[in-house]
Amino acid sequence: MRSILFLIFFIAVRPALAQQQVLTYHYDNQRTGWNQNETILTPATVPGLQLLASVPLDEEVDAQPLIYNGVIYIVTENNSVYAIDTSGNILTQKALDYRLST
Repeated sequence: MRSILFLIFFIAVRPALAQQQVLTYHYDNQRTGWNQNETILTPATVPGLQLLASVPLDEEVDAQPLIYNGVIYIVTENNSVYAIDTSGNILTQKALDYRLST
């Protein structure tokens, strides 16, 4: 009975021991988003992983892109919304003008 309890405890605690603590946004003070302790996603476990397209935008992107019906929607810090196809072609781009009312 004692060994069963230890086994249950070990199984329950083991995943918590394997997790990395994230103490700041994007893992480090430089906000790189790079998890240097990653062990599951490696070049060996994801063969053929490659960059398909690179699209120049008018400013940095902080938010997650939205993918809907094969179109990637991206919003930049310059308040521009892009619709991009999976080949990297910009389908449309709209600069949003907003003003705060006082």
